[in-house]
Amino acid sequence: MARFSVEKLAVLWDDEAAEWVVRLCKSTREALGADRVSIGIYNPAAQTVSPLASDGPDDPRLSELPRKWQDIRISDLPAAEPVRNGRALTIDDARTDGRLPADFVADFGIESIHFEPLTAAGGQVGVLAIEPASATNAETLGPILPVLAASVGRVLTWRESDRQRIEAEFLLELTEAAISERSMSELLAAICERVARHLRVRRASVFLKKNGRMVPRMARHADGSRDPAAWEKFRRAAVPLPAVDAVMQTGAPVVAEDPDSELISGWWTETFDLASAIAVPVGKKSNLVGVLTLDDATPRRFSKDEVRIATAVGTQISAIIERAQAAEERTAHLRAATSIRRLLEEGSRTVSVEQAAEVLARVTRDALGAEHATVVLADEAGENIGTVTTIGVPGRFDAILREQLLGSPTSNWRIWRLTARQPKPIFVENAQNSRLFPSELVNMLQMRSYVTLPLLTSDRPLGLVVCTHSRGERRWSMEERKLVAQLALEGSLVLENASLRAADRRRMDELAHQAFHDPLTKLPNRVLFTDRLQHALARIRRREEAVAVLFIDLDLFKHINDSLGHDAGDQLLVAVSKRLEACLRPEDTIARLGGDEFTILLEDVVDSHEATRVADRIADTLRTPFLLAGREVTVTTSAGIALSAPGQTSPEELLRNADTAMYTAKRQGKNRYELFDPDIYDPMLGYLEVDDHSRHDSGPRIGAREGEAADTVND
Repeated sequence: MARFSVEKLAVLWDDEAAEWVVRLCKSTREALGADRVSIGIYNPAAQTVSPLASDGPDDPRLSELPRKWQDIRISDLPAAEPVRNGRALTIDDARTDGRLPADFVADFGIESIHFEPLTAAGGQVGVLAIEPASATNAETLGPILPVLAASVGRVLTWRESDRQRIEAEFLLELTEAAISERSMSELLAAICERVARHLRVRRASVFLKKNGRMVPRMARHADGSRDPAAWEKFRRAAVPLPAVDAVMQTGAPVVAEDPDSELISGWWTETFDLASAIAVPVGKKSNLVGVLTLDDATPRRFSKDEVRIATAVGTQISAIIERAQAAEERTAHLRAATSIRRLLEEGSRTVSVEQAAEVLARVTRDALGAEHATVVLADEAGENIGTVTTIGVPGRFDAILREQLLGSPTSNWRIWRLTARQPKPIFVENAQNSRLFPSELVNMLQMRSYVTLPLLTSDRPLGLVVCTHSRGERRWSMEERKLVAQLALEGSLVLENASLRAADRRRMDELAHQAFHDPLTKLPNRVLFTDRLQHALARIRRREEAVAVLFIDLDLFKHINDSLGHDAGDQLLVAVSKRLEACLRPEDTIARLGGDEFTILLEDVVDSHEATRVADRIADTLRTPFLLAGREVTVTTSAGIALSAPGQTSPEELLRNADTAMYTAKRQGKNRYELFDPDIYDPMLGYLEVDDHSRHDSGPRIGAREGEAADTVND
């Protein structure tokens, strides 16, 4: 057996702790001729033994040891008693000795083992384990044990110093990470993830106080992940976590060491596989902000050190969370005020329900940070979807919605039926599970979550606004829910006002139409015709074209009124107006001046031939009889045509010239048109001479004998 050299060991004192303790084990093993030598470090406060160093065949790295053997409770490992009572212990058959747990023996492959306490000036600091037990040699160990004890004591000092430094660095890192996040959710997620990773637990969760009770706000695993289904159950739990209630009542940390603990037993243990947990206060008992919990699937998982660190975290983050809550509340109030003001300002400028609904959709989308906002409106009858408008989302999303919704019965959609029954916002955090929209449509649109707002007026529901998210499930805070409810309430007022403005506008449009149109034929009246003629004359001053005015009068219209009645006369005027319109271009204007007089404005004419061709078309179209009161009626017209002259700017003059030409046609026998000729017309005497050059017959008068009036009623 090799002799152990204390002098040889002295050179190790200046090496790094992890390295020289391992070399110390190796030197001891070689001196004893043992298969393996291990050193465990004792924590009297936590009553645990933790592996410090080991040297043997195929020994794993300490960091790779199963978690349950990294901090071993002495109560779970009776063979470790030497560290408390200062007496050595030899176990010759590890497989049958009850002082060693069977899984401990199996995990480390122990057959026999000898334990020696390591005692320094301050008391017990650790334990030395020698395998096999037969390798123990008192003469060799004599000078080694004090060196080992001193070494472990020094490591303890270093470890305590490192522990304090590491904890301080961790708390500083945690604080910096938390305050750098932009929202409360991101802040809490950063805290949970880092605490779970630092303490090497399965999950960390934060409950925050809301209206006198603790509400789950965040949960994260050590790798930053979260099981959405588990979180949904966690968040909607009907029974509060007893450990959280215990902290609320006492203001002190609580520890659940096994699944049977009253602090976690029942629904929580069964649903989340809780075997152990810590709950610590966030803040002081007098001002409890929330509760931080850590849980694991391993019983008796948490040491006193871990409880102490978790408690320090709870104290550290309380002020951060309070400031974040105050900022979140201020931001929520500001956002709500800004959104409501914007809704009212933009909504006040809308003149239709469609415009008001789009404003509400746009404001709600921006307030929630939603990706899409869609307005869905029913048709006039309220039976089918008549309008689908997506705000700011061109392309496939909008196309799919239009294809699936537009024109379909409103009763086919569950979301519509639900909104009609309870006209208030609906928040859906999992679109696939809600089934308010068909799953096929949800998949096509890649909807993950959405919120709907009803569109209401005082008399009936009009539709809804849908704000959707496709990047991930959305969790709406209470402040966001209140904001949406307020937007829906104010939005209904905006819609109502827009509906009233639309009705006022329709009335104004109707009054304006009545002011400028003939109530019988719906044609422009004298006022509108004169206005258009004035604009036309103003335009031709800049060009070389002319305008023409045709003044048309039905021949012997009074005879038809007297023989068939005024109703038949009105029907005839309406029918004639439609035939006259059919003879014109879209840019031409026809008006009824009153009685049986019509005027026509032809713009951009080059010469009189364009006007006379229109007069001929009118004569041709009127040759077809009209059916009035069961009788066929044929009418003819007398028409006067006047073309604008260079420098002529008065509409009244042009109308007067056309009227003069029309009366000339009347005097010349009716059923004809006359061109106004300024060279042979005297305003006082009329035409100086009338000969054939100014006479234009409109062709034979259907249904009239030679010399008879053109207005006849055929039996």
